[in-house]
Amino acid sequence: RSAAPPQVAPAVPFPAFAGKGIRAGYAGQTALRCALSAEEITLPISPQHFWFSVFLAVFILLTAALYWAISLSGKPYRPKMWEELAEDWRATAIFFGLLWLVLFALTIWAAYVGVWAAIHPKDAVNQPSLGFGTLLAALLGAPFLIWGTVLKHQTVRYQKEGHMTDRINTAVEQLGAEKTVKVRAKDGESNTVEETQPNIEVRIGAILSLERIAQDSTTHDKGRDHVRMMEILCAYVRENARVQSLKPMESNEPFKTPRLDIQTAMTVIKRRSAGQLAIEAAAHYRLDLRSVDFGGMDLSKGDLSAAKFWRCRFEGARLEDSNFTGASFEGSLINFVLWHRANLTGVSLNRCILNLPAPVPGGMVNASPIMAKAFGVSVIGADLSAMDYFGQSPGAFFGNKDTKLNESQDCFRLEAISAGKRLRPAKYRNDASLVAELEAKLADSPFKEWVPYDSSDMAIGHVLDKWRKSLGLTGWPHDEK
Repeated sequence: RSAAPPQVAPAVPFPAFAGKGIRAGYAGQTALRCALSAEEITLPISPQHFWFSVFLAVFILLTAALYWAISLSGKPYRPKMWEELAEDWRATAIFFGLLWLVLFALTIWAAYVGVWAAIHPKDAVNQPSLGFGTLLAALLGAPFLIWGTVLKHQTVRYQKEGHMTDRINTAVEQLGAEKTVKVRAKDGESNTVEETQPNIEVRIGAILSLERIAQDSTTHDKGRDHVRMMEILCAYVRENARVQSLKPMESNEPFKTPRLDIQTAMTVIKRRSAGQLAIEAAAHYRLDLRSVDFGGMDLSKGDLSAAKFWRCRFEGARLEDSNFTGASFEGSLINFVLWHRANLTGVSLNRCILNLPAPVPGGMVNASPIMAKAFGVSVIGADLSAMDYFGQSPGAFFGNKDTKLNESQDCFRLEAISAGKRLRPAKYRNDASLVAELEAKLADSPFKEWVPYDSSDMAIGHVLDKWRKSLGLTGWPHDEK
C-alpha cells in the first residue's frame, strides 16, 4: 500500500524590497536572497521573532530620539538625579536599572509571543507559556508596587501630621476662651453688669490637650512637637501671670492665690516624663518663664532644671523636693520660699532678694536656701540679709563684694577674704606654719571662694567658671545660659 504524500505547509509570503526577497520556510527559518549573487543566506530566526526585533529596535531608536529632542529644548540645566548620588549608590542604581530594562524587554517579548500563539496556534510549539509572561510582568511591576506603597505611607504620614496640626490649633484657640458673666456693679447698687472673664474650664481642657499632644509626640515622632508644646505653655504662663512688681510684701499682707489655669499649666510643665526631659536636653532647650508671678504657687516635686526664672516673684511658693539643676533665678524675689530638699546644683541666684527674716501670718517663715541641696550656687550681687547660715561647705555658695549679708555673716566673709589674701604670700615665702593655720581656718568656711570684686568687674565671670569647673559642674546645662 502506498503511503500518503506528506502535507507541506504553504510558505508565509513576505514583501520584496528593491531586488531582495524574504521568504519563510516550513522549518520557521527566514531566507534572504541577494540580488547581486545567486547565493542564499538563511538566518536562524522565526518570523515572529524577526518582527519583534524590528519593533524593539524602532522603539529604542524613537525613545533615544525623543530624549535627545527634549534635552535640546533650551531649558536651564538641572543636576540629574544620579549626579547627586554617591558612586556606590549610582552603581547600584545603574545595575537595577539595567535589570529592569531586561525584564521590560522580556515582558514585551512574552506578550508578543502570547499574541502570536493565539493567532497561530500551530506555530506555538516550544514557545514560552503564559505563566512565564505573567512572572515577568510581576517582576516588572514590583518597583511600581513598592513605590505605590511608599506613597501610601507618606500620605498616611501627612494625614497624621495634618491631624496633629488641627489638634494644636484647636487647643491654642481654646487657651484664649472667655465667657460673659453678670457681676454686681462697683457703685454698690443692686443692679448688675456684664463682664468678660477667662473661661477657666475650657482653658484647663486646652492645657491638658497640649500635654497629651506633647506625650504623643514623644512616643510616636521622637518628640518633634514636644518642645513646641512647652513653648506654648510657657508663653501662656508668662502672658497670664506677668509680674507687676518685685517689691517685697508687707508683713501683714496675705499670700497670693494663683489662678487655677496657671497652676494647671505649671503642674503640666513640672511633671514632664524622663523621655520628654531627654528630648529637651538633646535640643538644649530651657523653659522660658521670665517675669512670672509665682506667688503662692505649688512647684514642688517637679523637674524644672535649666529653667529661666529671671525677675520672677516667688513669695509664698512651694519648691520643696523639686529639681532646679542649672536653673537661673537672676534678679528674682525669693522671700518666704519653701526650699526643703530641693536640688540647687549649679543654680544662679545672682541679684536675688531674700531680705525678710520675720515670720508672716499663716505660720510661713523665710526658709533659707541652705535647707535645699545647695551646691555650686552663685549669689553674686544678691541681697541675702535674711540668711543667717551658709553651711560649712566651701562649694555651696559663691559670692562677691556686692553680695549683701547680715552683720554676723559679713564678719565671717571678711575673715575668709582676709585669710585668703594672706595665704598666697605665705605660700610664696614657704611659711609652712602660717600656711597650715590659714588653710585650717578656710577649710570649713563657706566664704572660702568668695572674691573681693564688685559686680561690674569682668574678672568675676572667669573666676566663677573656674570655680564651677573645679566642682565638676560642666556640660549641659551649666556651660550654657
